[in-house]
Amino acid sequence: MRIRTKLVYLVFLVLAVIVGSIFVYFPARQKEQALAAMDDKAHSFVRITALNVAPALYFGDTEDIAEALHAAAQNDDMIQVVLKDSSDQVVASFERNPSVKPDLVEDDQTHISPDHRYFGVTSPVFVHGEQIGRLYMTFSLEKMNQSISRSRATIAGICLVILILGLVAVLGISAVITRLLRSMIEVVTSITNGDLSRRASVKSNDEVGELARLFNKMVDSLESTQVRLEGTNLALERKTHQLENEIKERKQFQIAKDVAEAASQAKSEFMANMSHELRTPMTGIIGATDLLTKTELREDQKSFIEILRDSSKTMMTLINDLLDIEKIEAGKMDLFLSEFNFRECIQLPLNLLVLGAREKGLNHICHIDPNIPDVLTGDEKRVGQILNNLIGNAVKFTSDGEIGFRVMCEAHEGAPRQGDSSVLLRFSIHDTGIGIPREKQQVIFESFTQADGSTTRKYGGTGLGLSIAKKLVELMGGRIWVESEEGKGSTFHFTAKFGIVSRTGDDTTISPETETTSKPSLSSPVADEQVARVLLAEDNPTNQRLIGHMLRSQGYEVEIVNDGKKALDMLQRQDFDVVLMDVGMPEMDGIETTGAIRIKEIGTGRHIPIIALTAHARLTDKEQCMAAGMDGFIVKPIRSDELLSTVEDILSETTVL
Repeated sequence: MRIRTKLVYLVFLVLAVIVGSIFVYFPARQKEQALAAMDDKAHSFVRITALNVAPALYFGDTEDIAEALHAAAQNDDMIQVVLKDSSDQVVASFERNPSVKPDLVEDDQTHISPDHRYFGVTSPVFVHGEQIGRLYMTFSLEKMNQSISRSRATIAGICLVILILGLVAVLGISAVITRLLRSMIEVVTSITNGDLSRRASVKSNDEVGELARLFNKMVDSLESTQVRLEGTNLALERKTHQLENEIKERKQFQIAKDVAEAASQAKSEFMANMSHELRTPMTGIIGATDLLTKTELREDQKSFIEILRDSSKTMMTLINDLLDIEKIEAGKMDLFLSEFNFRECIQLPLNLLVLGAREKGLNHICHIDPNIPDVLTGDEKRVGQILNNLIGNAVKFTSDGEIGFRVMCEAHEGAPRQGDSSVLLRFSIHDTGIGIPREKQQVIFESFTQADGSTTRKYGGTGLGLSIAKKLVELMGGRIWVESEEGKGSTFHFTAKFGIVSRTGDDTTISPETETTSKPSLSSPVADEQVARVLLAEDNPTNQRLIGHMLRSQGYEVEIVNDGKKALDMLQRQDFDVVLMDVGMPEMDGIETTGAIRIKEIGTGRHIPIIALTAHARLTDKEQCMAAGMDGFIVKPIRSDELLSTVEDILSETTVL
């Protein structure tokens, strides 16, 4: 159906509804108003007549009654008047048309006949407040009906004229709109076919003409846009060609990146495996050295043992440095934060400074800010590692003069303020050694780099210590730098942020000058004459013999298995006080074995302590062991004192529980 037809139908429907409503409403309203007016008039007329006829009815004067009814019958619309007495007997009546016998109204309400030809009203007749009769009147509605019919005919004519005029108007308007739409359709069809030269015709200045003008402007814009798009398409084609080349280059870069990442991953795995392979035999070397120091030796043998021990420590330092630099390059270097006694932490590096200075005949100066809190939060081990490296360098590169150590609160002048949650400390290590040329003062913090080649030949070293220290300092929220003059000495500074531990209640702070540490000796595992039993799960025969000898020499009873399955079988048959679990065993490793042990303990109320033995020294390795259910963690190579101390601590905690 075309839009013009739809528009005509719609307008015709709307007009028909409006005209029909007018045709129905106005005659009905006119009739309602006419009936209301006639009702008021009839009731007034019947009440007045009832008053006039009341005395005559009371005295029984028939002539006066007839005269009163005759006067009432003079109303042209009156067709019937009936007067009844109190006994409901007709006293007098008047009928204009005897053939019409309307019903008498028996109440005070208006009664309209079903054919709307007449209506009746009534009124009681009172004398001295006493009803003596009732007057009935019936009126004709003929004149009213004729008037309403004439009005209805007039309204119908008006409505017909309105309907015709509306249709004529809508036909004209729809014709104009249809012509415009046809013109626009033709233009759109041309645009669809790629021809933007045609335009819609504009023949008026009204809204329709404005629509045509706006449509033509739109076509003009489309035409100009088409021109721009053609230029843009050419530019896009060139850009697409460039992007294709870039994508090829990026794919090649991604391939190279993947290869590099795979190489880095392979390197990390290689370093982890090498760490394990190197630490395992080092356990045998260091362990055997510790055991030999406890035997009777000649003086020359003791000298050889000291050489072996020093060489082992140097080897472990080199292994640890290589692992640390690999972690730095892989972005996996992390800190283990815990509460620690600051003055105890720096005591070992200070001992290194004092002993080194005495051996070389150097003066030494140490100053520690007394406002520094005793207990801080940070990575105690890494702080010691940085200080050992810097102090070791100061001792190594200084042949005469002095070495100084100073640590101060950097963030505040004096003590940290109450409420502070952290403190920034500044460490300074001063020496009067060989110094560093200005152009080399930044290079020395790079990996495998020293001031020059002669330094390496004369003093040794890998050039890893300062690069590792730089990364650790940055992880601690600080920075490291050097002030040096060649031939006059150097001062290395670094800052680090530590958490402040708030102490409440009866906590007591121990002064570093008077602090003494005592620990109950558990050199013998015998408690109440009962020997502690240890299960050692270790696949390396050398480590089995060494660890077993370390424990048996202190009175422990030791059983040894070489894999996780045998450890589970042994725990099923015998009871043990503690398990030493190698993490890297074949078939069933220590993590899996520990998980199986903890599952079997569910519901039994038992918990056998398990200590991890591993060559993997990363924080994530320790977290993995603890998450698996282990209670302690020892990094290979295993030293006798560390092993015994850890076992004793675990057993003492178990005894307390």
